[in-house]
Amino acid sequence: MTYADTRLVGISGPDGSGKSTFAATLAARQGALVVHLYGCVVCRRWPGAPLGPGLTAGLGHGSRRRHRIRALHAVVDAAEMTLRLEWALLAARLRHSRLVVTDRTPLDALVKHEPRLRSLTCHWYLALARRYGAVLWLDGDPNAMAQRDRDHGAAELAAARTRFSWWSQQLCNVQRVEVGSASPEEIWDIGRRVAAI
Repeated sequence: MTYADTRLVGISGPDGSGKSTFAATLAARQGALVVHLYGCVVCRRWPGAPLGPGLTAGLGHGSRRRHRIRALHAVVDAAEMTLRLEWALLAARLRHSRLVVTDRTPLDALVKHEPRLRSLTCHWYLALARRYGAVLWLDGDPNAMAQRDRDHGAAELAAARTRFSWWSQQLCNVQRVEVGSASPEEIWDIGRRVAAI
């Protein structure tokens, strides 16, 4: 079995949309390998705004230093995502698993970092996204997601929803799924059709 025999299906969406829950539910139905693509090491160490609120606080929104820090953060995230995906594909191959499900995708990273379209980082994320057979974008009412997440307000999640919509149009393998109106079985059926599993 080669990497080409292994299908990648990703679950995307803002916090509170149920990415991890759906990834685990769907993977359990097919014996897939679930990979948690948490934010990069910087996000895990300094949660909050990109590179942590303390590291960019006091820098003007349009300052060059802030832009460089955010650009570096996006590169670190892309590098870690690449390594984790390679590890996942290798692990799937060793386990003879034909399916890998991730609870975060390059779409989430594009929404978070918003790299310039012609930047190398943007091309890097787009190339990673093309490795997926399907990216299922869990979308829903921002107020309902805010109640589940409690770390982000409805206005913030509504803004993220707009960015998800825009970036999803830059990819050819994204399928929007309305959270609350689709069961895990229906979401899996969508993923299976899009990924040709």
